[in-house]
Amino acid sequence: MVREEQVFDVFWEGPFSITEDIKLSKSCENHVLYAIYSTHPLYGKNQLVYIGMTLHGIERRLRQHMPWIKFESDLIQVYAASIGKFTSWYLIDNMDKKREEYPRYTYKKDIEAIESLLAQYAFQGLVFPGIANVMDSGKVSHFR
Repeated sequence: MVREEQVFDVFWEGPFSITEDIKLSKSCENHVLYAIYSTHPLYGKNQLVYIGMTLHGIERRLRQHMPWIKFESDLIQVYAASIGKFTSWYLIDNMDKKREEYPRYTYKKDIEAIESLLAQYAFQGLVFPGIANVMDSGKVSHFR
């Protein structure tokens, strides 16, 4: 059985502040993916520190992150995304107005797959080569 390939478009909006912008933004109602940017101890300011998914709204999910977010000393910025099945470049290229977000997508397995793919590529190269080699060799299991 041949499975038809599915292509998704991830439509990001932001940045939003962790407080008022998310609460005030009606556009965040349909978003199922989010990325949190802050200061990373090795890589500096405005770095991706977390990427996640939610089926219950970005604002609600971000409240669950507050136990660690409240200790961040620098500005926290959040990007939120809606997803939809990609149809054609023609439709995207020939839109008269700004590309709109997609309606809330609720198929959890697709959202999890997209989140996993984004996390895999977003964090590539964020580990020093020496540590990455030790991790790949399996000699230090607590790094995993």
